[in-house]
Amino acid sequence: MARLEQAERELASLSGLETGELRLVSFASASATVVTRAISRFREAHPGVRLSLTEAEPEEALPDLRRGRFDVAVLYDFELHPFEPDPDIAMASIIDERMHLALPPDHRLARCGAVAIAELADESWLCGSSESSCRQLTLRSCERAGFVPDIAYESNDYTVMESLVSAGMGVTLIPDLALMLPRPEIAIVEVVPDPPVRRVWAATLDAGSRSPAAGAMVDTLTAVGAELATAPAVAA
Repeated sequence: MARLEQAERELASLSGLETGELRLVSFASASATVVTRAISRFREAHPGVRLSLTEAEPEEALPDLRRGRFDVAVLYDFELHPFEPDPDIAMASIIDERMHLALPPDHRLARCGAVAIAELADESWLCGSSESSCRQLTLRSCERAGFVPDIAYESNDYTVMESLVSAGMGVTLIPDLALMLPRPEIAIVEVVPDPPVRRVWAATLDAGSRSPAAGAMVDTLTAVGAELATAPAVAA
């Protein structure tokens, strides 16, 4: 057994997984779910690699990845607002999430199993701030439903948006991963006929130039994402 463990350590050292550093960047709802689980699993398999994690939205994280500040970036885009192809960036799919409608608990449609976005044309809406892809998803989803939403509150933090929805301040779209976290009392209903989809990615510099540790983390993230895709909060 001792010889086997020594051989495994030597193999890890040769592959670049015995020591070194791996710098990750992720957005909040992924950091609290898929990334946390992947980090735990990675540290168990490669305890000699020092890990660090920074939070940032994709609009900040992707340029920092290109500049070499990070080794792995966990990003999201939407089918309605996809990333532009970049030959210098390798993207591995972690999970595809459906977007749901979050309504105040006493909303007239709170007990409906599914709702068309067009039925909420006269509501106040919450969405991401600045020109984030989260904001663009809300705007484009509403425009596709035939109206321009009245944006009353802006935040890039789903915890904040859930609290505002719970207080009756408006409605919003919320992804599967955010539903895995503790939340205030709100009503979650399905979007019909075609729910928007958020796609979560593990991005690195071109696969030929990334480190063995970055490659191992990408593999871990995709494995965890595949497991979460069958979890009740995501698969329901």
